[in-house]
Amino acid sequence: MAPASPTKYPTISLEDEDGQEIVPIQFVANGISDNASRNEIKSEMVSSLRRILLQLSEDIEELKVTNVQERAVSARRRRILLTNHRGLEKNYEIVFDVFVVRNDEVNFAPIIIEALQSSYDEIISQIQ
Repeated sequence: MAPASPTKYPTISLEDEDGQEIVPIQFVANGISDNASRNEIKSEMVSSLRRILLQLSEDIEELKVTNVQERAVSARRRRILLTNHRGLEKNYEIVFDVFVVRNDEVNFAPIIIEALQSSYDEIISQIQ
């Protein structure tokens, strides 16, 4: 069996063919107060992500989100992604995997990414 050719959308098909796709979402938050812990930031990001996905799934009947989880990142990579600026602010980058039920007629990755991009300022204001 020949391997499937890559798509132009950032969607990962699960190999076990359980009817799901993974949409990777990269959250970048710049200028966050140095007083906030990574767990607090992550919690706010997950909360915002779930709220936006819930609203999106209410608007798009075919969209069924089954799970949202943080993608594992090595401790070394995490240190690179978490940088201090002037000792007062931090920049965070966390990657989440959004699991959606596959629909052969709709590619949800661009829809999810567009919804998050349009809500970015709102998300950052909640985190700060």
